[in-house]
Amino acid sequence: MSQSATYSFLPWLRLGVANQISGHSGQRATIPIALTLRGNNVDGSGQVTRPPVARDVEIYGPGDIVGIEPRAIIKTDPHDWLTNFEPNYLPYVDFYDEDFPWRYSPVAPEGHRLRPWLMLIVLQDSEFENSTGTGERPLPAIRTKSTTKLPPSAELWAWAHVHVNQNLIGNPITSLDGALVAGALEAALAVNADRGYSRILCPRRLNPNASYHAFLVPTYEAGRLAGLGEDPAGAASASAPAWDDAVIPGELPYYHRWYFRTGDVGDFEYLVRLLKPQPVDSRVGLRDIDVQSPGANLVGILDAAGAPASQRLGGILQLGGALRIPDISYSSEEFATVEKYRHWATLAQPYPHPFQASLAAFINLSDDYSRQSASSANQAAAVDEVVEAVDPDTEYDIASNPDPLITAPLYGCWHSLTQRLLEDAEHNPVTPNDNWVHELNLDPRWRTAAGFGTLVVQDNQEDYMKAAWDQIGRVLEGNQRVRWGQLALLASNIWYTKHLAPSPVLGGTTLHDRWLAVSAPLQSRVIVPAGLVNAGLSVQGSRRVTARALVRASRVPPAVFSLNLRKQLRPRGPLAK
Repeated sequence: MSQSATYSFLPWLRLGVANQISGHSGQRATIPIALTLRGNNVDGSGQVTRPPVARDVEIYGPGDIVGIEPRAIIKTDPHDWLTNFEPNYLPYVDFYDEDFPWRYSPVAPEGHRLRPWLMLIVLQDSEFENSTGTGERPLPAIRTKSTTKLPPSAELWAWAHVHVNQNLIGNPITSLDGALVAGALEAALAVNADRGYSRILCPRRLNPNASYHAFLVPTYEAGRLAGLGEDPAGAASASAPAWDDAVIPGELPYYHRWYFRTGDVGDFEYLVRLLKPQPVDSRVGLRDIDVQSPGANLVGILDAAGAPASQRLGGILQLGGALRIPDISYSSEEFATVEKYRHWATLAQPYPHPFQASLAAFINLSDDYSRQSASSANQAAAVDEVVEAVDPDTEYDIASNPDPLITAPLYGCWHSLTQRLLEDAEHNPVTPNDNWVHELNLDPRWRTAAGFGTLVVQDNQEDYMKAAWDQIGRVLEGNQRVRWGQLALLASNIWYTKHLAPSPVLGGTTLHDRWLAVSAPLQSRVIVPAGLVNAGLSVQGSRRVTARALVRASRVPPAVFSLNLRKQLRPRGPLAK
C-alpha cells in the first residue's frame, strides 16, 4: 500500500547574509561588518593589531532589480491562455529557489511574517490599461484604475510560502523552532534539491466566464520606481509599500505576465452545488428488534395492560446505526415516536425497568460465582421468574440448578473497573446506576452493537494480539531496565552497609581510610566541588578537580591505594586475622 503524501510549509525563508539585516541606508538594507587588521612591523619588531573598524554594508534590494530570469519560474497555475480555469481556485506561481520571494526584501522579519519583494495580482481588462510611457523603461508597465482590486499591502506576507514535499518536523503539526526546521530543510534539499520550492498566490476571488491577466509586480515603492526607470531614492523609506489601502499607484511595472479565462462548470464546487437535498423516509437507519422474550428467564419488555398508545412499544425496540436522520427532519408525529423508543426504559415506570433489573441480576451471577457456590448463587438469583413467555421452552428452573450458568457478558468491565450492575455483592444499590457502563449493558440496542464489536475482535484476534505484542516489546525492555536498576540499588546498599557504613564499635564514626581505599577505582570519575578543595593544595589543570587529583596532591602516598596493599589490608585477609 502506498503511503499518504506529506508536505511541509514555511512562512518565509532567507539564506546567507540577508538574515543579518539590522538597519537601512537610503533605500537599501544594511548589515553590520567589523574588520580587524593585523600585521607585522617592517622592522620585525613584532605584530601590530589595529582597533576594529565597523561599517554598515548595503545589500541589494528591490530598487536594484529591473527584471527576473524566466527560468526562475517553474510553474504557473493556470497555464498561459487556459480558457476554463476553475473560478473558485487561486492563481499562483512557483519558483525553483526556495528563498526567491524574500531574497531582496529590505526589512527584517517580524516573527513568522515577512513581506515578499514581489507579488502576484490578477486584473480584468476593465481594471487596467497598458502604459505606453515615455523614455526608456527597464520593465513594461500597466496603468491601474481606481477600481483596481489589489491585495491589501499589510497582508502580503500571508500569500507566499515555501512548499516542501516532505515532513520536516516529524509528529508535531507545527513548530516554532526555526533552527530545527532550517536544519531539516537543508538536509532534505541536500538529498534532493527538487523537493522544495517557493510559491506566491493571488488572494482574489475570480468570477466565472471572465478573462484575466496575471502580473508579477514589485511590492516595495523602491522596486516600483526602479521598474519605471525612475530614481528609487524617491521612495519615502526602504519599507514603503508600492500601494496601500489609501493610495493606488498610477503605473505599476511587472516582471512577468500571462493570460487566462475562467469557466463555469466542472470544478468541485460546481459538482457539489448540483447535489440537491431530498426528504428521507423516517424508517431509514432504524431496524426493529423483538424484545418480548429475551430468554434465560429474563423479563421481556412488554406493555402494561391498558397502557395509552403513547406508551406502547408493541414488544419491539428500534436499533439505530451510523446513518441517522437529523431530528429537525422528522415531523412532530414521527419525532414523538422516535422519542418514545429512545426513552423506553422510563416510559411507563421509574428507572430501572424490570427487564433491566433482571438482566443486571443475570450478569451479576458471574461475580456471585466467585464469592459462593453455584447452588447458593442460583438460589438467590433474582432471575428465576415465573414468566408467561411467548416460547415456553425458554423457561427453566434456575434456583434448583446446582451448576453455574453461562451468563451474559459485562461489556466495558475492564475500562470502567466494574464487575456488577445496579447493586453490589451485599445487594445494596450502587451509585451511580445510570452511567455509561449501565446504559451500555442494560439497553438491548447498545448490547447488540457491542456484540457485533465482539465478533469483529474475535475474527481478528490473532492480528490484534500480534500488534499488541509489537507495541509491548519496548515496555518489557523498559521494565527489565527498571529491575536491573533495582537490583543494582539493593546490591549497592548491601555493599555500603558491609564496608562503608558508620561502625557502632567506633561510636558511629566512618572509617575514612577504608572508604578511600575501597573507592580508589572511582576517584578518577568523581568531581570535587570547588568549595571543598583545600586552598593549601596545589592542583594543576582545569577547574574541574577529581578526587584522585586531590589525593595525589596530598601527603598520602599513592601506594596506600594500590591494589596489592588493599588486598593485604582487607578486613578478612590473613594480616587482619
